This record gives sequence, structure tokens and C-alpha cells, in this order.
Amino acid sequence: MHGYSRKYFRSIVTVSLIACQHGLSHKISTLKKHFSWFV
Repeated sequence: MHGYSRKYFRSIVTVSLIACQHGLSHKISTLKKHFSWFV
């Protein structure tokens, strides 16, 4: 039971990290688009 909860927690952390990285890359790409207007 404890091992199962640990595996579940690890999967949640991995998914959240991937989502965070995806969101950051999306924000960076949108920022680059906005900056391309000025540059």
C-alpha cells in the first residue's frame, strides 16, 4: 500500500513538472512573439 501511494505521488510530481515546463515554454514562446514586434 505504501509503495503504491509513493508511485502515485511520483507520477503526480512528474506530470506537474512536465506541465510546468510546457507552460513555461509556451509563455517564453509568446513572450518571444511579443518581443519580435518591438525588435
